[in-house]
Amino acid sequence: MMQSVNEIPEMIKQLRESNPLTDRILSVYLDTSVNRTPRDEYVLAFRDQCKALRPRLPEAERVAFELTVKKVEDYLGTLTPSAPGLAAFAAADGEYFYTTPLPQRPDEQIVWDLRPYLEPIQGMLDEFERVALVLFDSRRSRLFTIYLDQIEEHLTIDDEVPRQVKSGGWAALSQSNYARHHDDHVLRHVRHTTTAINELNRSHPFDRLLLAGPEEAVAILRYHLPRPLRQKLAGTLPLEFFASKSELLAATRTKLAEIEADTERREVEALLGAATSHHVSLGVEETLTALAERRVHVLVVADDYHQDGGECTACARLSTAHGRCPSCGGELTAVNDLGNRAVEGAIQQGARIELVTGEAAALLDDVGGLAAWTRY
Repeated sequence: MMQSVNEIPEMIKQLRESNPLTDRILSVYLDTSVNRTPRDEYVLAFRDQCKALRPRLPEAERVAFELTVKKVEDYLGTLTPSAPGLAAFAAADGEYFYTTPLPQRPDEQIVWDLRPYLEPIQGMLDEFERVALVLFDSRRSRLFTIYLDQIEEHLTIDDEVPRQVKSGGWAALSQSNYARHHDDHVLRHVRHTTTAINELNRSHPFDRLLLAGPEEAVAILRYHLPRPLRQKLAGTLPLEFFASKSELLAATRTKLAEIEADTERREVEALLGAATSHHVSLGVEETLTALAERRVHVLVVADDYHQDGGECTACARLSTAHGRCPSCGGELTAVNDLGNRAVEGAIQQGARIELVTGEAAALLDDVGGLAAWTRY
């Protein structure tokens, strides 16, 4: 079934909760951005990925693989790309077929495994938190939310505020009285705006709040934000009040990328700094042990961590070993990507996932690319 970008979280939940199939699942990530030349280059990329994978398949899986590949290729033949990327999850079973546009270009890859490969799309969800953006001056406000790289304007406020003057009076009031009258109107506009932001947070709960506008006006609004909104405040943007939606998106992307990179780096530095604590697991085997013991509170994965391994048929423990389970001695079945499977296991235990990139990923790579904050 075809999903929209905003339905990605629900699709991931459905894929994670669906019963495992006897057939393997083909997970496909393709770059469908409009600047690809020719436009059907993503079809050729899909064929090349399939061609590279075929020689590594066991004979018993090849019929199911070819049926699944045909299902995906038939779909690609009818596709009119409308987003930077596409993800598809398919099996030979005719009922199992999911596709979704992606808000950014993915690394092109296909994975043939017993479960859908969801780590790349989960990383996008982690990156694209819901953000509220408020453009504010002493008289007007514009309120937006941004989620999965899509922007929606919710409200424009235009309050009557008398203009400031350098001298003279207004309506027979003294200059000082006039100034107080002007300030009262500004504060009324601030209260009107903070009420609207609170309402927006109730109707479209957001993770971060960004403000933009003249420095003095934004400072007044920031000072009067109630504590719950102040705690979500992530910074300010240098934007004109009537900036276009494309300008708002571009500025928000840049700001969020800076915030995310700094947050990820500090998270990994904190992990490494607490290496001797009983609440930290560093390295692949130590972290997989914590996962098997259901101790993981936050799983931290480098985006470039890819390693094969095994999963025990008896106790479901993940391991880099092959042959026999290091915990119970049961038989290990092959796992193509331990990172993806570890993410699935952590989510099933109610743990939070942090997929880190850039400088943070490089720091985490020094200890194997996998770590966790643990409950004990």
